[in-house]
Amino acid sequence: MIIDGQPATHVIWCDTKAGIAVVADQPIKSTDGETVDFHPVWGEIKVIPIEQASSPGEPA
Repeated sequence: MIIDGQPATHVIWCDTKAGIAVVADQPIKSTDGETVDFHPVWGEIKVIPIEQASSPGEPA
């Protein structure tokens, strides 16, 4: 997944039309001991299937 041209990891949910994603905090933590803490991110969101994603060092 790409948000504003930058790769994003630990994405829980996203809406490409609305331009919002919910991303787990890094490093992963839990303030209540049960659920992972997360935050919303807004921007241009593009989801790329893993088969089409290039590895680091490979040309896109």
